[in-house]
Amino acid sequence: MPAIRGCVLLGTVSLLAITLPKSSIAQQTDQPAASNSGLEEIVVTARRKDEKLQTVPIAISALNTEQVQERNITNIESLGSAIPSLTSYQESRDEEGIIMRGQSGTGVSAQGQEPAITTYFAQVPFPDGDGVGVGRYFDLDSIQVLKGPQGTLFGRNSTGGAILFEPKRPTNNFEGYAQIQLGNYNDHEFEGALNIPIVTDKVLLRVAGTFAERDGFTYNAMTKQDLDNRDYWAGRAGLTLRPTDDIDNYLVVDSLYSHNNGTSQIIRALSPGFFTAFGPTFPAMVSGIEAQQQKLGIREEQSDIDGLDKTISDGITDILRWDIADGLTFKNIAAYREYRQLMRWDLDGTPLPLIEYNTPAGWSNRVSQYTEEAQLQGKSFNDRFDWTVGGLLLFSHPGGEVAFNELQFFTPIFQTIHPTERSQSAYGQGTYDFEDWIPGLKFTAGYRYTWDYRGLDSFKTSGGACGFTDFNFKPICNISVQTRSGDPSWNLGVDYQVTPDTLLYVTGRQGYRSGGVNTQAFNSGQLIFKPEKVKSVEVGVKSEWDLEGIHARTNLALYNTDFTAIQASEAFSQLVNNSPETVNLIGNFGTATIQGVELDATLIPLTGLEITLAYAYTDGRYNDFFDIQTGGSELGRPFSWTPPQKFSVNARYRLPLDQALGDITVQATWDHSSHVYFASNTDLVQPVSSYDVVGARIDWKNIFGQPIDLGLFVTNLLNADYGTGGIAVYNAAGFSTYVWSEPRMYGAQLKYRFGGPADEPEAAPAAYVPPPVAAPAPAPHSYLVFFDFNKSDLTPQAVSIVNQAAANAGPAKVTQLTVTGHTDTVGSDAYNMRLSRRRAESVAAQLEKDGIPSSEIEIVAKGKRDLLVPTADGVKEPQNRRVQIVYGGGASS
Repeated sequence: MPAIRGCVLLGTVSLLAITLPKSSIAQQTDQPAASNSGLEEIVVTARRKDEKLQTVPIAISALNTEQVQERNITNIESLGSAIPSLTSYQESRDEEGIIMRGQSGTGVSAQGQEPAITTYFAQVPFPDGDGVGVGRYFDLDSIQVLKGPQGTLFGRNSTGGAILFEPKRPTNNFEGYAQIQLGNYNDHEFEGALNIPIVTDKVLLRVAGTFAERDGFTYNAMTKQDLDNRDYWAGRAGLTLRPTDDIDNYLVVDSLYSHNNGTSQIIRALSPGFFTAFGPTFPAMVSGIEAQQQKLGIREEQSDIDGLDKTISDGITDILRWDIADGLTFKNIAAYREYRQLMRWDLDGTPLPLIEYNTPAGWSNRVSQYTEEAQLQGKSFNDRFDWTVGGLLLFSHPGGEVAFNELQFFTPIFQTIHPTERSQSAYGQGTYDFEDWIPGLKFTAGYRYTWDYRGLDSFKTSGGACGFTDFNFKPICNISVQTRSGDPSWNLGVDYQVTPDTLLYVTGRQGYRSGGVNTQAFNSGQLIFKPEKVKSVEVGVKSEWDLEGIHARTNLALYNTDFTAIQASEAFSQLVNNSPETVNLIGNFGTATIQGVELDATLIPLTGLEITLAYAYTDGRYNDFFDIQTGGSELGRPFSWTPPQKFSVNARYRLPLDQALGDITVQATWDHSSHVYFASNTDLVQPVSSYDVVGARIDWKNIFGQPIDLGLFVTNLLNADYGTGGIAVYNAAGFSTYVWSEPRMYGAQLKYRFGGPADEPEAAPAAYVPPPVAAPAPAPHSYLVFFDFNKSDLTPQAVSIVNQAAANAGPAKVTQLTVTGHTDTVGSDAYNMRLSRRRAESVAAQLEKDGIPSSEIEIVAKGKRDLLVPTADGVKEPQNRRVQIVYGGGASS
C-alpha cells in the first residue's frame, strides 16, 4: 500500500504539468524554454539520431561529462547511484554485472548467456564481460541509459535495456585539458585530452587518456596483499575526416589495461554440517574460521591465494555517415574489439580449498568480436514519416586458448573452453507524424528478426578423470555442441505532444534473448538452454513546467514486463568422481513478472539552486520457478539484486559571487537502497540490508578568471558498510561470501584547460552621450524566428512573429527582405546548409501568405556559419536555431 500511494503521488506531481492553467505554466516563447527556466536542454541519440530528451517517447536517463565528474562516477555502481533503476552486483569489482528493471546483464555467474543489458561504446556493443568496469568514464560526451527492450533500432538485441557511452569527438578548435587527482589510500590519477584541427572542417584529431593507481582497502594477512586496489591506464584517439560536405567519417581507437590484486571475498556464513563428509575434524575447523573472520571484520581476508585481476580491452571503430540527399542518410558502423582477462581468486575467502581459481598463465577469458552494421535513415511524405532500416552481423570467438585451473572442495578441475557466437539481424522502425490531422500526435512501429548461432567445444577433467558425463551418465572429457535460435522483436507506440512542454506516450515492446550453451555443466543434457521472450508495456509523461516561480522537469514512467521461458542461473551441486562440485547452471526455469515506477525530476526553486531527484520502485517476482536442486516448482521468488525501492537526491547550489572570482558550486547527494537478495532462492542467504550513502563536493571553476578548476570531493561520507556482491551458494555448497562496499573516499582534482572557441573581443566603453528627445519607437527592422531542434516547421509562436514582420513591412516602406537561416545541428556541412535553407524557405512561404511578393524576398542559407552564440562542434545552443528577417531597400526601413 505505501508503494501504491507513492505511485499515485508521483503521477499527480507529473500530471500537474497537463492540468495547470496557462497562467501557472511558463508560456512558450520564441526563446527556448531552457534559456528561460535554467533547465539544461539534453540531446540524446536513443533512436540513432539527435533528439531532445523531452521529445523521445521512452524512459531514458542521460548524464553529460560535467555530471559524470561531479557525481564521481567511475563504474556501474556509482552510475547506479545517479540512476536508481540501474544497479550492479560484483563478484569482481572491475567486472560488474548490470541489473536494470530486474533484468541482469553479464557476469561471472552467467557464462554462455547473452546479456539482457547491452553496453555500447561509440555505437558498438562491447563483447560479453567487457565494458562496464573502471577506465571508461573519461572525456565522454554523454552516458545514456535506455530502459526496457531495445532492438528495433539498435545493433544488438537486448531485453532489458542499453547503456550508451559516447566519447567526445574532435572539434574545429585547438583545445584540451590536463587534470590530476590526489586522494586517500594513496590515490593518484591523471586525465587529459588534446584536440587538434589539422585541416579546419576537414581533418580533426582528438586524443585523450587516463591512468589511476590506488592502494587497496582490504588486507590479506596470509598473502600480505592489499586487495581491492586500482591500477589501470586507458587511452583513445579519434579522427574525423570530411572529404566532401556530404561525407563524415569518424575513426576511433581505444585501449584499456588494468592489472590489480583482485577483489576481496569476505566469508559471511559456513555450514559446519556440510563438511562432515570430509572428516570428523572439519566441522570444528570450519567453525573456527568463521569465528576468526568475525573478529577480523570486513577489511581483512584469510585467503591463501595470491589474487590477480588482469584485463586488456582494445577496439577500433569506424563510423561513416553519407548525407545522400535531403531526407536520406546512409550510415555504416564497422568495428573490431578484443577482450582478454586473467584472474586468480578465492571465491570463499578462506584457507580452505572450497572454490578457487588459480590459472598460472594464459587467459581465463578471451573474446575477439567483429561487428558490421549498416543503416539507411530517411524522411518521406513531406517529412511526416521518419524511418530507419538496417542490419547487423556479429561474430565472436576466443581468438586463442581459454583455460583455467579450479579447486573445488579439495578436487582439482581443469577446463578449456572455445565458445563461438554468430548473430545476424535485420530491423526497421518508422514514426509517422499526424500533424495535418491531430497536431502533436505520432505513431511508431518497429520490427526486427534475429538469427543466432552458439557453439561450444570444451575439455574438462575433475580429479584427474573426465569431468563430463554423456546422456547415459558415462564419463567423457570432450564435448562439442551447437544450437540455433531466432525470433522477432517489435515495438508499437503512440506519443502525443499535448503542449510544447508536455509529452504523453504509451509503448508496447517484445524482446528476445537468444538461447545458448552453458560453459558450466556436468552432463551433455544440461548444455543447451532455449530463448527467452519478454513483453513489456510502458506508459509515461515528460513535462517541463513553472509553478509559483519554481522551474521543474518531471519525467514519469510506469511499466509492466512479462517473461516466458525465463533464463536464470541456479547454483547446482553434484558428485563428480565421488567429489562434490558446484556450478551455476543456466536454464529456462519458469515465468515471471516485473512491474515498476520510475521518476526523474529536476527542480530550480530559486536562482542558483538545482535539486535532482530520481526514484525507482521495482516489484519483480517469479510466477513459477523450477528448482533443479529439489526438482520442485516454487512460487513468488524475488529477483536477485533488485531493490524494491531506490532513490537518489542531489542538491547543487551556485554561490552568488562576483564572476571575477570564478564560479563556485557546492553539492551534496543522498542515495538510498532498500534490501536486496543475493539469489532468487531466499533460503540460501539472508538479504543484504537497506543502506544509505552520502557524498559531497565543492567545485571552484575559472579561478580568478583563469582556465583553472579545483574540485574537492568525498564519497560514502558516513562510511556505510553494505554488500555489493558475493557468492550465494550456502545450502548448495556450504558457504556464502560478501563483496563489501568501498569505504569513505576523499580527494582533490586540479584541472587546467587551454584553447577552445575564440572569444569575441569586448566592445570599448562608449563615451557618454545625452539621450535624444523622446520620439515614437520605430518598428523593428530585424526579427528572429526560432525553431525546434532539428526541425524546419514554424511553431505557432514563430508564425506570429513572421506575421508581425510582414505587417510592419508596409509602413516601413520595405522593398527587400533578406531571410537568413541558421542551424547548429550535428551533421555534415551539406546537411546543415540544407536544414538552414529549409528553415528560411518556411519563413519565406509564410511571408508570401501575408502578402509579401516573392520578388521582394531574398533567401540566404548560412548553415553553422555566423552563429548567434559561438559553440564548439557537437555542442548544441538553442538560440542558434533561427531565421533572421532583415528589412532593406526603403528610405525609412
